[in-house]
Amino acid sequence: MSVRLTTREITLTASLAALYIATSIVPGIPIIGGQGKISPSVILVPVYALLLGPIVGPLTIFIGNLGSWLLPPGRPDP
Repeated sequence: MSVRLTTREITLTASLAALYIATSIVPGIPIIGGQGKISPSVILVPVYALLLGPIVGPLTIFIGNLGSWLLPPGRPDP
């Protein structure tokens, strides 16, 4: 099974992955009663999945997550 992406899907993937990377840099919302934080980029995952569909949505999330993980000040724990 081969999947062919259109130009529109490729540009949406690139721009929304960049938005995911930008929101992953923003400090998270502290959890009440705990030491963790909720990252604002977590909100984008279901939105991308619903808007982009079963092929382009996960691809966008994967590229955005990989890009935010590879940033120099990023978190090296996947």
